[in-house]
Amino acid sequence: MCCGEARGVSKKIPIPGFVLCALLVAFCYPSAAQQQGRAHRVGILATGSPGGRSSLDAFRSGLRDLGYIEGKNVTIDYRYAEEQYDRLPGLAAELVSLKPDVIMTHSTPAALAVKQATSTIPVVIAAAGDLVLRGIVLSLARPGRNITGLTFPDSAQFFGKQLEILKESAPKVARVTILLNPANPAWKDHPHNLKGVPETLGLRLQRADADDPADFESVFSKLTKGRGAGLLVANDTLFSSYRMRITELALENQLPSI
Repeated sequence: MCCGEARGVSKKIPIPGFVLCALLVAFCYPSAAQQQGRAHRVGILATGSPGGRSSLDAFRSGLRDLGYIEGKNVTIDYRYAEEQYDRLPGLAAELVSLKPDVIMTHSTPAALAVKQATSTIPVVIAAAGDLVLRGIVLSLARPGRNITGLTFPDSAQFFGKQLEILKESAPKVARVTILLNPANPAWKDHPHNLKGVPETLGLRLQRADADDPADFESVFSKLTKGRGAGLLVANDTLFSSYRMRITELALENQLPSI
């Protein structure tokens, strides 16, 4: 679900569609600091690590299709938190100090960091949790401030549907552990806000936290004790970056997972 217009910024994306449109409006928005013909500057705050980011490749390709060539008429400054969310505020401040025309980011932790770092530079969020619930925007129709983007309101519905699919695929599952990153504020209320869904499916839920890849083995060793266990992995940059390792551990332990 996309937020509406926010201070000169137009209303997963797809890249390059939504994000590129928002960036183009930010480029064209009149400002005393912007002069026709000068190179534009984009700041990108990523929660993950450099390398292997096909979405960024698509983003740069989309810019080229629209006549914006990195190193020629647009400069892109990258900052990577490398899955360490406590680095995001400092990295956001670094980008703001470079005075970009627009900042692009994704995920709730990064969106919060950018919100705290600037109230004037247009910010485009490629995808994040409930931006309204976290106070990042005022509303979906009128986000206000300087931020717009794609949000997933009410993540409980997504978790509920995932639990339904898991139960349908593995009917013997009775206990489901939700793997969450405690450093991500998007998940602080889980699984307590999944009211009614577990009971309807005959499931008992519990939470397991992991904010470091070194935690995965110990988490899985606890999950695999006893029959009827299943796993739901939350959408988080850390887990996405190490999705192959998580998949391997689930297969090794014959743990039904989604």
